[in-house]
Amino acid sequence: MDRRTFLSSTTALALGSALTGCQSASQATLRIRLLRGSVPALLTKAFNQQISKEFSTTNAIHLDVRPEAQLQDLFNLLQRWKRQATGELPTPKPIVPLPLPWIGPSPNQQAANVVSLGNDWLSIAIRQKLIQPIAVNSWQGSAPEAWAAWNNLPSIFQDLVRRNDEGLNAGNGQIWGIPYRWGSLAIVYRKDLLEQKGITPPSDWSDLWRSQLQGRLSLPDQPREVIGLVLKKLGQSCNPSDLQKVPNLASELRSLQNNVKFYSSKHYLQALILGDTWVAVGSSSEILTQLRRNPNLAAVFPASGTMLWADLWVQPIPTQPVTANSTLDRLIAQWTTLGLQPQFAPQFTLISQGTSPSLLTLRPETLSTDLRSNPLLLPDRDRFNKSEFLQPLSPAMAEQYRQLWESIRKAP
Repeated sequence: MDRRTFLSSTTALALGSALTGCQSASQATLRIRLLRGSVPALLTKAFNQQISKEFSTTNAIHLDVRPEAQLQDLFNLLQRWKRQATGELPTPKPIVPLPLPWIGPSPNQQAANVVSLGNDWLSIAIRQKLIQPIAVNSWQGSAPEAWAAWNNLPSIFQDLVRRNDEGLNAGNGQIWGIPYRWGSLAIVYRKDLLEQKGITPPSDWSDLWRSQLQGRLSLPDQPREVIGLVLKKLGQSCNPSDLQKVPNLASELRSLQNNVKFYSSKHYLQALILGDTWVAVGSSSEILTQLRRNPNLAAVFPASGTMLWADLWVQPIPTQPVTANSTLDRLIAQWTTLGLQPQFAPQFTLISQGTSPSLLTLRPETLSTDLRSNPLLLPDRDRFNKSEFLQPLSPAMAEQYRQLWESIRKAP
């Protein structure tokens, strides 16, 4: 799933330099690497103001915030830092060998304290020992607002990041990330074209099987998402224990393929805008961007539930031995939960093209019309409760998905 959303690229790129300034040797540094566009500049500004009030000028915190364009880039950084820590990848020496005070290491040579990571990457990051558990329980005394924000999260988000050492979901597992933004797999359609053809707009996955949409539908080029939406249409969980035991799964997939013009996770919106397709399935964050630009598009959060995604804050394994630093630990707690605070969650959601998990705990009447009327940012609670995050697959289940997907895609 391609979830690279952008605000103003100039604003995002400015974060790394506008907040860092000059740093003295005595300053503590909080290094943050994030997915570009996933955190509004207003949140970073609010955090900077918060720590400026909390710390004196002599004990000021150096805030180093730098965006990366894709989740893959952030995962690559985690792998790079681990190779440096184990000696597999030597830290490059500076081009200028003199110890000049204004020439330091490249910003990404030193591991960050906090990094954005998509939930799909969490299990592999744990297995490869790229990240460490987050000591959320210690926040109760050191960062009570952060502790309250975590404690108030709906259980679906807490369960998402409780994993064992193999990266599998575990109710009693350690906490490996803090969800700060979520979205969904949604249906988007050309309302003008459907109206011209006399076709009722879709409201659920089952509508994708209509014969009127033959050759006018695009689906993601992702087996778990396509098979997952068929499972939802059948009233099943999108995390089944055995695909072979799901009645009618293969036949429903073959029937759906009759309507599919192409499979793509990248070009589906362009085809929809050009009118080559009338209905498409894709990530809510990408769809939201286009809804604001194109009045002929409309979108729906499927009535039978859907598959969810989330962006998380994780803590990389340190590349060097570190001493306990209660100040830094408290800042990490405050940063990772800032978008969950009730005073920031609504505006965060409107700007970032993804929903703050804590928005679901706020009273709807306190929210703006822009939020209440947007089914992708604030879906109907019953529809949300029927939705799920995709869980990591065992090797046996991954093989089942591969075989089923190949058999469907190769079918005439």
